[in-house]
Amino acid sequence: MFNILSKTIDQLSIKYRSYKAKKKHLESNPYCEFHLLFGVKVKGEAHHIWPVSKCSPMVDHPGNLYTLCRQYGCHLFLGHHGNFKDYYRPEIISLVEDMKQLIEKYKFWEF
Repeated sequence: MFNILSKTIDQLSIKYRSYKAKKKHLESNPYCEFHLLFGVKVKGEAHHIWPVSKCSPMVDHPGNLYTLCRQYGCHLFLGHHGNFKDYYRPEIISLVEDMKQLIEKYKFWEF
């Protein structure tokens, strides 16, 4: 009984820490990092680079959060290879930085 209760308390603690970390992250980074490359402000949600299920000590580490939007699929496709449950992409920051360099180099949005 105590063991089950202890696990439940740990899970609630992790969820609360995740909620607080995401809220704090979004206060300073409210917009999707990918869309900002094009100068477009789309409200985002905090994405855990290393998922809580794989690395719970990183749940509230500020360097483990990145803002991606759900509205246009950035969170799903850039952050999780199209599958929230089974995949994650720890290289998301370098991926978006590489895209930024390509966009600046080739100025894709200019006609």
